[in-house]
Amino acid sequence: YGSTNGQIFVISDLQANSFPKSTDALPADRFDNVPVIVYDCGRGAVRNAALVGLEVRGGLGVAGASVELVAEVANSSDEPMKDVPVTVYLGKQALAERRVALEARGRAKVSVMVPLAERDMQTGWVQLGPDSLEDDNRINFRIGLRDRIDVLLVRDEQAGIGYLDESFFLARALDPRPAG
Repeated sequence: YGSTNGQIFVISDLQANSFPKSTDALPADRFDNVPVIVYDCGRGAVRNAALVGLEVRGGLGVAGASVELVAEVANSSDEPMKDVPVTVYLGKQALAERRVALEARGRAKVSVMVPLAERDMQTGWVQLGPDSLEDDNRINFRIGLRDRIDVLLVRDEQAGIGYLDESFFLARALDPRPAG
């Protein structure tokens, strides 16, 4: 206190047990000319879905292959939500949109296949449609090719010509970078 621009914000559902029976307990000299702003957060149902998780599944990180993005969406309201849009962006382009129905206080998972590009790293995000709280409607991600795959190839002996070696084609199949 002591600031000439001070304000007091009271954020409450305004139930009787949240406040003292009397405001006489507050020292009057400390709160002269200080506005008290009351926000009633118990005003009926709030419609809010949130992205609560994102998992990347599958693949060795090979160029041209795809990985699966699985987003988990939760409904924090007491009412069911229908046709909640879940959009996956890769770069700045929308890659796919799915619609999900959520039971009251329920969760659902949404899956989208994302192709891996020839370059090293791709960025994007998963976005929910608008609702009462925008801050929990987006999750960013970064996916890309692996620099290397640790594999131990066991063979009897190495052939003089590379493609005649019995492990040649297996080694090429496990290399995440395109030949060339």
